[in-house]
Amino acid sequence: MKLYYTVNAKIPTDKANGYQICKMCEEFSNAGLKVELLVPTRESRFQGDPFEFYNINKNFRFNKIRSFDFVKYHKYLGKYSFWLQSIIYSFKLLFKKIDKDAIIYSRNPEIVWLFGLRGYKTIFEVHRWAETKIWLFEYFIKRAKKVVAVTNELKKRCLASGFSENDILIAPDAVDLKVFDLDISKSSAREKLRLPQDKIILGYIGRFRTMGEEKGIPEILKAISLLANNYINIFFLAIGGTREDIDLYKDAAKNLGISDKILLLEKVERPIVAIYQKACDMLLMPFPYTKHFAYYMSPLKMFEYMASKRPII
Repeated sequence: MKLYYTVNAKIPTDKANGYQICKMCEEFSNAGLKVELLVPTRESRFQGDPFEFYNINKNFRFNKIRSFDFVKYHKYLGKYSFWLQSIIYSFKLLFKKIDKDAIIYSRNPEIVWLFGLRGYKTIFEVHRWAETKIWLFEYFIKRAKKVVAVTNELKKRCLASGFSENDILIAPDAVDLKVFDLDISKSSAREKLRLPQDKIILGYIGRFRTMGEEKGIPEILKAISLLANNYINIFFLAIGGTREDIDLYKDAAKNLGISDKILLLEKVERPIVAIYQKACDMLLMPFPYTKHFAYYMSPLKMFEYMASKRPII
């Protein structure tokens, strides 16, 4: 059976959604489906082969649909850049030749609606719920034959919008244990990474900020400055920041007097992340308390943390 996973997203990207999308395609293919991933051509600082970028098997087709990238003009067009991008990409998909018995799988409600109108079997993977124009969001997703919800709260929303129990599968995000369930001791991991053996290392893995929004690093630094009064060997390790973010938080640490108690690093490949997690005493996940983080998000970070068998705060 052929499955087309089509999504309006930049691939490759350093955001977690890009890895999740490609990993899902790899696993669908492992399960016996013939998979093709369709994405638009979008300007990105990450180029090259997505299979190498995400370190996944090249067992599905990757196809970029030529589409004008309005999002790069967001500074001038504002929210309309996303609407224009979506409209043009959807229009381009109309001309993509797809077998009528294929399954269309997407995280974008407008794509589900488009292929539903054309009579295709569609599956919508829902990761968030609209906060504005909810009526339009619900109108689009009603064309989905089935829904994959990553949280129970999203399932409740789908039920309230008219889907039946039999139409919804709850499937939270997950972790590849072949990468993250390492048989390595904490001391060996620290020796391998040249990290101090005599410190209480608190680790954070992931983007330091998303779309300019904080993800808890300032609160962690303040907590470290307080804890340092009683725990002189406390140490904070964060991996995944941009050069700009690293400089920003180094300045914040300096102002708090804890420059010698932190190590901030840029993104590293997942197999190396797994070793860093094993080197930590505890792992931190200080998401802000918003509706999305509390009810809709199923973070890859959490499952990767769990694989390391370290306490999570």
